[in-house]
Amino acid sequence: MSGKVFLLSCFLFWLSGCSTTPEIGNVVISYEEAVPKYTDKANELELVTHKDKNATEIFKQAKTNCELGNFELAARDYKEAAIQGLAIAQNHLGLMYFEGKGVTQDFIKARKWFREAAHQGLPEAQYNLALMYHTGKGIYKDLAVALRWYSKAAKRHDADAQYWLGFMYYTGKGVTQNFVLAEKWFRKAAEQDMPKAQSGLGQLYYAGKGVERDCSLAIYWIRKAANQGRADAQKNIGMMYYKGEGVKKNMVIAYQWLTLASKQGDKEANKGRNFLIKRMSSEQVAQGNRLVKEWSIK
Repeated sequence: MSGKVFLLSCFLFWLSGCSTTPEIGNVVISYEEAVPKYTDKANELELVTHKDKNATEIFKQAKTNCELGNFELAARDYKEAAIQGLAIAQNHLGLMYFEGKGVTQDFIKARKWFREAAHQGLPEAQYNLALMYHTGKGIYKDLAVALRWYSKAAKRHDADAQYWLGFMYYTGKGVTQNFVLAEKWFRKAAEQDMPKAQSGLGQLYYAGKGVERDCSLAIYWIRKAANQGRADAQKNIGMMYYKGEGVKKNMVIAYQWLTLASKQGDKEANKGRNFLIKRMSSEQVAQGNRLVKEWSIK
């Protein structure tokens, strides 16, 4: 079952501090849809104490039923364990209500169980609760409450919460805009290998927002995201290779990255790719296509 609340947003970054090329001058960072998430499997048993033994066994049975597609039985067992106070069961039950699996979809009950687990300090539940308030999915939207729960989860090292907390500080929605804090939380998520945070951090270095402008560090973080397949990062690194910022100018490599982003449906990348083709030799285009093929089969 998927893990996070659907939230789709994007914002523009202009390639600042450089000679703009109208055809490929603006860069759009697209933030993936987010949905509520389950507790990290690696942490589940660590969160269970001996006094929870009965609830733990019930929880395990619920997970088995869920994996087998027996959602009604899973929901019943999650609820039994949740009533006994098991935080991870409360979080899972909240997700069942959020997704309408095994139960009638009910966002109010989803919030109730997320809140129960969140108050016990479960970071995934704190993140899920924050995301509900952030999006207003099934409940009233409250960015101040979202910020508070994101902050709690972020301090417990939840990468998704760190990212969205950074996002809120970047946009200044629900909190005073602060690029220094945006950089801080993007970095923490980026260091946990989250591609969209790596891309965002690279953009901050590129624009010199919250940090001193540094194209070398921009390319470092954007490359990490691009290598994990993020289209916006692939597009941005392609533009930087075209302009020779942070790296030596290379039309072939620029073409490679723009093509990879274009294949994922990025319209700006496709526009940039077409712009380059008009300025490249047939041999350069062939080299770029070979690089695309080699990258795609890695």
